[in-house]
Amino acid sequence: MALPSLGQAAGACYTNTLSKPQLTALPDEALQATADVIKGSPTGIVTLEGDVFLQYEETAMQAEKAILDTETMQVLTDGGATLFTEQLNLSAEQFTASMRGDRMAVKDSSFEFFGGTNYLRGSSEYFQTLSKEAFALQGASITSCAEDNEAWQLRASNITIDNETGRGEAKDVRFEIGGVPLLYLPWLSWPLNDNRQTGLLYPQVSFSDSSGWEVRQPWYWNIAPNADATFTPRLMEKRGLQLQSELRYLTANSNWQLDYEYLNDGELDERREFIRLSERSAFARHWSTRISIANASDGDYFKDLGNPFDIANVIHLDRRIDLRFNDGTSRGLFRLQAYQTLDESLATEDRPYQRLPQILWNSTPWDPEGPLSISLEGEAVQLTRDNSVKTWRFDLRPRIQVERSASWGFFKGAATLAGTRYLFSNEEEGQDNTSNRIVPILSLDVGTRLRRNLANNATQTLEPRFFYLFVPEKEQSALPLFDTAELDFSYDQLFRENRFSGRDRIGDANQISLALSTRYLDQTGGEIWRASVGSAFYLDDQNVSLSDDDPESGRSDIVGEAMYSGQRNWQLRAIAQFGADGAELERSGIDLRYRKGAKILNIGHRLQRDRLEHLDVSFSWPLINGFTVLGRTQQSLRDNRSIEQFLGYSWDGCCWTLRGGARRYLNSDDEYDKDFTVEVIFKGLGGIGNSVGTQFNRAILGYRDNQ
Repeated sequence: MALPSLGQAAGACYTNTLSKPQLTALPDEALQATADVIKGSPTGIVTLEGDVFLQYEETAMQAEKAILDTETMQVLTDGGATLFTEQLNLSAEQFTASMRGDRMAVKDSSFEFFGGTNYLRGSSEYFQTLSKEAFALQGASITSCAEDNEAWQLRASNITIDNETGRGEAKDVRFEIGGVPLLYLPWLSWPLNDNRQTGLLYPQVSFSDSSGWEVRQPWYWNIAPNADATFTPRLMEKRGLQLQSELRYLTANSNWQLDYEYLNDGELDERREFIRLSERSAFARHWSTRISIANASDGDYFKDLGNPFDIANVIHLDRRIDLRFNDGTSRGLFRLQAYQTLDESLATEDRPYQRLPQILWNSTPWDPEGPLSISLEGEAVQLTRDNSVKTWRFDLRPRIQVERSASWGFFKGAATLAGTRYLFSNEEEGQDNTSNRIVPILSLDVGTRLRRNLANNATQTLEPRFFYLFVPEKEQSALPLFDTAELDFSYDQLFRENRFSGRDRIGDANQISLALSTRYLDQTGGEIWRASVGSAFYLDDQNVSLSDDDPESGRSDIVGEAMYSGQRNWQLRAIAQFGADGAELERSGIDLRYRKGAKILNIGHRLQRDRLEHLDVSFSWPLINGFTVLGRTQQSLRDNRSIEQFLGYSWDGCCWTLRGGARRYLNSDDEYDKDFTVEVIFKGLGGIGNSVGTQFNRAILGYRDNQ
């Protein structure tokens, strides 16, 4: 059985750890010997008594009495001695050893082993070196705990520690907690360093409503220096045995990963699978690729069996192949993108279009020194969807821009000509299968920075900003909406040239955006607080829209954002959107964060008028004696119900950690599920339980598990 790296253990907890003596730099094959009494010949047998200290190269010894053969560097001790090497402290009443560190034979010894970041201590009835890098123990016990607090230990009839191969092995093993035998194994193997090695990883145990009790036992296969695999049988109480696998392959220019899961679901009596291939590579200096192709056997796969792959959207699985180019002045993308829609009840018109293919290009062919530049942006894409109109869309946007920035502010004027052509297929008979659209876009963005000096060399700025946008109205209602949506209104939206995402709509505009920002900078130039507010004034009605709503007219909502970090360890961010008259709050968001060492507190509030109001609180708070409580709650204040509740704990001792978590959450069917996990980590010996640390990382913003 192979276990995770032994170690992460020596340190402040180990007050009884022997300190290595200060060694003196000696010439090659030189010997240093001190004692109260020294008898014998420097070239023969030497007897040393009282406060004996010997050093030969990187090996040292402290003893009460020693007999040294200066020809062979063999030493015999009597009355208690400790031998120190780079990785070993060895103590015994009597033993025979070579000061060259390659031969030792000791009865009834105690030892401490340091292998890089790894630490082990223990005792043995018989200790024998096999080489400078390996030793064997008989009748031994090992642990990473302090001598006066042995929470756990391994006892074995035979133990071999081989630092050259980086492995430890034991036979006839008993695992004890608090002196009570808990587990017997006929054979045990574990790594002594952080190098990848083939073997079993620690088992994982958890419970959930959908699967009941489950146990996972991963097996890691170190195939080659650039390839490995992990196979994990997962036994679920309600569903049966699932096989999870992960294969990784690395080359000089690429990184490949293949994930595959298979389950013959006993509860549903059906075969269920998931597969995903992902790749990242860089080649030929300016070229790179990205691949992500996934497929699930059914729409409830992740709801029933969990989502360990960090897939953000479990409604549509992405299938994408990207070829990218970037030489600093030009960027290009060739993409093939399709989706698997897991929610079969989703209407056709609500499903995304596939891009087979999409070609994007953005370059700046003329950018001399000075304010004037010319750029070109283009797209060619085929958009397809079952039972829907399909099209080739060609979009080309040359742009001339004048830009200057200095300490007083900035100036940017731009003129863009957006030309778009559609070639439709599957159109009804008698309708045009082409459509063209050409729209000019003119913008002017000007800002100034005014400063005043304050006490303590601080500075406050006042930064007014003026943005003008003109886009003539162009009838576009006959064009289908392939990949376009209206962007949420925000402070940044005041300065965008299009209020829609995608390329199927170009919003008409004749508007002025006015904004004012102020910042407070300390004597080092660090930003203590910042506040901004702005609004857009529509000189003409905005008639281009995605629906039949009345056109926007008059002025936009008033939007603002603020940040404050003047209090040590605290940070506050807020956004707000008020109606055009400033009387009614339309949208808001507040994030208050506290960080001090391991103490974390996050408070967030989100409001959209007549739609939602959410409160999100999460924390990680150390209490006493290594005990930490963690939690998160997400509440819908508008609906007066919980979205997710999570409570966890962690007790961190010197050589072991106990952690657990319980969660209750709304699933995609708007029903509550719950699960809980418990994890015991014996530092240096892996653990038993689920990956609770990963759950903590996901639940609490700013928390990072270090186990």
